[in-house]
Amino acid sequence: MLTFTILFAVATSIYILFPLIVPPSERLFTVAVSEDDAVSAMQTDKELYLKAIKDIEFEYASDKISEEDYNQLKKMYSLKAYEAIEKLEELANTPEKYDE
Repeated sequence: MLTFTILFAVATSIYILFPLIVPPSERLFTVAVSEDDAVSAMQTDKELYLKAIKDIEFEYASDKISEEDYNQLKKMYSLKAYEAIEKLEELANTPEKYDE
């Protein structure tokens, strides 16, 4: 019974903490109920990545991070922002499906 309790506690913890630990872009799946949800999620991701770029630029200007870290982080977040923008454009160019 103790083993079951421990396994249940671990499984519950993973289930609850998963969304907090793993960023949306790195999850194996994304749940989007509608296209509007997908657009909203991508817009949020884009805004977060662009804010992260501004934050690391500030940190670098304040001498809080090294040039190597700055370049690595800026490259990573720029790529993720670019991917989010590309996905938004792809979703915007998708023809809407009408029920007949």
